[in-house]
Amino acid sequence: HGMISNMTSPARIKYPMKRKGWSPDAPNGEMRGKDEWERIEWDEALSYVADELKKAKEQYGNRSILAAGSEIGRLLTLFGGYTASWGTGSYGSFALTAGIIGAEVWSGGINDRIDMRENTELFVMIGSNPAWSSGGSPAFHMLQAKENGARFVAIDPYYNDTYELLGAEWLPIRPGQDTAFLIGLAYALIDGDAQGGNLIDWDFLNTHAIGFDAEHMPEGSDPRGNFRDYVLGTYDGLPKTPEWAADICGVEAATIKQLAEDYATTKPATIFAGGAPARINEGECLPHAMLALGMVCGQIGRDGASVSGTVHNSASN
Repeated sequence: HGMISNMTSPARIKYPMKRKGWSPDAPNGEMRGKDEWERIEWDEALSYVADELKKAKEQYGNRSILAAGSEIGRLLTLFGGYTASWGTGSYGSFALTAGIIGAEVWSGGINDRIDMRENTELFVMIGSNPAWSSGGSPAFHMLQAKENGARFVAIDPYYNDTYELLGAEWLPIRPGQDTAFLIGLAYALIDGDAQGGNLIDWDFLNTHAIGFDAEHMPEGSDPRGNFRDYVLGTYDGLPKTPEWAADICGVEAATIKQLAEDYATTKPATIFAGGAPARINEGECLPHAMLALGMVCGQIGRDGASVSGTVHNSASN
């Protein structure tokens, strides 16, 4: 609805415009935000852009032209090249972690809708609202999973329509503190397994993962950099307990412990997040923490079990 109103708004820009005080020879940059605007013809607008590009190329070289790919990138490549942007403003750090699980794109890491709705028994949803934000029929597929007995747990500061639709158990969390929450879950898994709870899938870790503990670190690396010792605080003196996580994220320690046990013992289960939780400063830790949990419990790459960002066309489709 918001996009439709943008397209039909009487305030939308219909024609090329330029600042009245701007010209190629006298840009008067100090008037930005203050100047009035005037309509110009398309030929004039295109000439300005073409002339300024040629000027930049002649005076500073092609590397002085910054652009983001797509068709303009092809055009500028034919023009002699340009400086491309790096990373993504949409996927955030999810785009940098897809290769860890061998997925071509991050959202390709989730199991398909038929497998999900027939087999998944537990969904842990982090900052996700596919009923609103995704094309296709994600809500339909998730409702089918619910009808098949699946349980939904929502980790989110905001209680949204998807959670209401699915009857999800809502765990309000402080914004941007999802990683601490997940690390607290990891501690509960490690501690519970050490006490005989059988919460860790050692077969999976022994055959499909590196770096969980000192014995599984890559050859030549510092064994102290392993995940287990980080979580337990072996070297930094800071155990990442559920209580530690609770102080940071606002979810009660007892709730973190219970969800850890539920995630480890409910097979198969899946964790997925919308794009926003990792679209923050230092957000690269969130996808890694999600993947770590999936590997610790062997909840990855199996029927009904996956770890994924689930956004737009890949949200349970």
